[in-house]
Amino acid sequence: MVKNRKRGMAAKAGLTLLAMMLFFTFFSGTISSFLTPKVTITMTRQGLLNRELDFYDPVLLIDGGTPAVLVSQLVTAEEAVLIAAGDSMTLVYAESDGFVSHTRNAAALVESVAASDDLLRPYVFTAAVQIDASRDISPLRLNYRLPAMQGIVIPLSSVAGGGVWVVRRHDTFLGSELRIERRYVTVAEQTAGQALISEGLESGEYIVTSWDRPLSNGSRVMLPTE
Repeated sequence: MVKNRKRGMAAKAGLTLLAMMLFFTFFSGTISSFLTPKVTITMTRQGLLNRELDFYDPVLLIDGGTPAVLVSQLVTAEEAVLIAAGDSMTLVYAESDGFVSHTRNAAALVESVAASDDLLRPYVFTAAVQIDASRDISPLRLNYRLPAMQGIVIPLSSVAGGGVWVVRRHDTFLGSELRIERRYVTVAEQTAGQALISEGLESGEYIVTSWDRPLSNGSRVMLPTE
């Protein structure tokens, strides 16, 4: 009788201990999930970065009222090295018939790049445009599409403080988990939403594109679906 009572007490204690362990495991996992940063990731790939420049204050130079007119544009030294005679651009202009103004596009061909007297934009280029100068025309901007650059293209939002967060999978005795490491990269070129990386990343690596709280080197992260 006493032995059976002791066995029952031992079994009850064992069940209580097991329940406590399960509760602690669940509670610890819940707290860990709550505190672990959630991130979105993407795999790096070779790609093309499309580049373009917009110049917003071209000046119309009418040459005797001929269909071919010239536009001039002041540019910085950094912009001037990208432009050469013979380059193609697009002039966006407003044309009025006296009642309604219409926005139109016309091909423009760069004729020359020269020095200017402007201190902030020390260069000026001129471009020929085939439009009817006898109409009421107001140039709006010149769009210049540069040759695309090839390399590892990633979202610009991934780059912070000169580096990115690289995601790696680590195996532990409890299973596998995702951890991040800080990697400094060289941005060769960037646009409004993309960056071309020349050093620091290889194709096929995973990087963080967004996160919901501050990250630290070596910390564990989770995907939104986990």
